Amino acid sequence: MNQLETNQPQQVTFVELDRAKPVYREPQGDIALNTELPAHSIWQVFAFARETTNGKVWLNLGGASWITSKYTTPRSDNPYSYVLGSPETPALEFAEDTSTIREYATVNSTQQGATIWSAPYGNPLTRIPHQTQVVLVRQARLTNDSVWYQLSTGEWIQSAYIALIPPFIAAQQLRQQVNQDAFEA
Repeated sequence: MNQLETNQPQQVTFVELDRAKPVYREPQGDIALNTELPAHSIWQVFAFARETTNGKVWLNLGGASWITSKYTTPRSDNPYSYVLGSPETPALEFAEDTSTIREYATVNSTQQGATIWSAPYGNPLTRIPHQTQVVLVRQARLTNDSVWYQLSTGEWIQSAYIALIPPFIAAQQLRQQVNQDAFEA
């Protein structure tokens, strides 16, 4: 019986088919699959198998797809593949009109809270809980018509997640907080 020796390529290996080739479900296959691979197509090789009695080499092209090495040319790369790098994230440049403010507000979001950012459309930092009271110190209106608020802690939040507290209510709440702090002291 003809035995097989199998091995994995040491590095990513490709072959170019010099002519159309039949594909088999396994090495030493007797019946080819219905579709042949076209001439001059390039395929990655995932494993090798060699018949021990006659030295015939089989190439695994992935899964149950095997071809003989006859009429193939080894290649170190696939010139038709697109090499994916890590594409750079485009910098979002929005001109902004900023103004200094001092407003009291409540975070108005879902129960998961709202995302706070390092800058408008900058890096997301964390989530701030729904109904958290915050102090807004700067407003930025960007050229894409979005409005952002800078919190007194330095982070930014989109205006869609902010409910401004009217000044007279904010003053009332502040007086209550001062009175409670004095009582607890």
